[in-house]
Amino acid sequence: MDARIRFLDGEEIAFQAIYPRLGIVWEGELEDPILADALCRAYNRYALDLVAGHRARLFPAAHISIRDSDLACAELKRVAKLDCRTAFISAAPIAGRSFAHPAYDPVWASAQELDMSLGLHLVYASPLHRQRMASRSQAQHDVFHHEFDTGPASGADHAGCRWRF
Repeated sequence: MDARIRFLDGEEIAFQAIYPRLGIVWEGELEDPILADALCRAYNRYALDLVAGHRARLFPAAHISIRDSDLACAELKRVAKLDCRTAFISAAPIAGRSFAHPAYDPVWASAQELDMSLGLHLVYASPLHRQRMASRSQAQHDVFHHEFDTGPASGADHAGCRWRF
């Protein structure tokens, strides 16, 4: 991370939010919410440890799986206590649900309560994921490709909900 800090200094960049390049493709393949939460916790521990010597300038975005709202809220609270300021969720729909689905309301409320920004992390779709998407109905396709227009992601249903990309 010292090399990254030198690069930031050379570019006169004060700080950086860090998102992973690889390793989150599993979100589109996995259905078990407990395993998804465990994978997120492992990544979050790694990311926070990786920047431990540079926490004033490097801010890893925590990975949160929203497959289970209670687990997602617990992980948001855990990483917030570790001074994590932002988190991301996979942009892939879960069970064909839009991000405006009421099942996710506790997650959005928890992030707002913790003053954490949330972002959507787009991922490369594996061949298996593309095959699964091809077999879905038009309605499910529309949820995947148009879910960003309404609901919590736009702030339309939650006054004061801040989404920063």
